[in-house]
Order: sequence, then structure tokens, then C-alpha cells
Amino acid sequence: DRVAFLNYEQKLRNIPLLLLDDFGAEYSKSDWVHTKVESIIIGRYHDMKPVILTTNYNNDQTKDHYS
Repeated sequence: DRVAFLNYEQKLRNIPLLLLDDFGAEYSKSDWVHTKVESIIIGRYHDMKPVILTTNYNNDQTKDHYS
């Protein structure tokens, strides 16, 4: 449900370290997924909270998906 997701999203924004394994695998044509992932990462960046990403994509492929 929506409340449960908002609580989960808040936890992702506030945990000390966020590790996203296989970043980009969640990529879909859904703008909602892209928006949520981007929002969490940008929010953590502004709060100076670390994010570690692992991915099979190179820099150009990652930029294509998330820019």
C-alpha cells in the first residue's frame, strides 16, 4: 500500500549507507520507477549521505538511462 511504500522510501533516504546492487537492472519504461530511484539518490546526495552503486553498465550506458 501507499503508506507502507512511503515508510520504506523514507528508510532508504535515512539509513547511514545505501548500497544499490546491480544498479540499472530496475530500469524500465516506467517513469515512476525512474523518478523514485532518482529522487532517493538525489535526496541522499543533498543530505551528504553515501550511496554505493554496483552495475554492469559503463558510464555512458548509465548516463543514457538516468539523464
